[in-house]
Amino acid sequence: MIGIESAVSGTTTRDVVAKVSAKGRAYVQLNLKIGDGDEAQFVNVLAFDADIIEAAKAGKIAKGVMIYAEGRLQIGQWTGNDGRSRLELKMMAHYTRLPEIGRNKPKKAKPAKAGASTTDTEKLESFYNDSIPF
Repeated sequence: MIGIESAVSGTTTRDVVAKVSAKGRAYVQLNLKIGDGDEAQFVNVLAFDADIIEAAKAGKIAKGVMIYAEGRLQIGQWTGNDGRSRLELKMMAHYTRLPEIGRNKPKKAKPAKAGASTTDTEKLESFYNDSIPF
């Protein structure tokens, strides 16, 4: 299979649902819009990455969500309803992630309450400051 190894980052053009192939393998089909206005390109991505499948099952991939994908890019051909032949970009992704920006940014951990637990430094100090009678 001839293709170009590439990386793309774009926004989804519709909500994404995890699917299962006839052979029982889970996957996600993503339609990504890369760029804006007249310069925008569209890439159809098939992703078999477990992380993106779990995100789709959890409902985290809605229309407009930013996606990063790496994989083999190919040019495909399809026929429209008007009978005209059209070209498309498609990717078989081996690595797909939700970038940790915007609504995908992980929540910051809350600091522990003062005096609630002993820090690692305090544990080390108590270990080395004990009196060993030799």
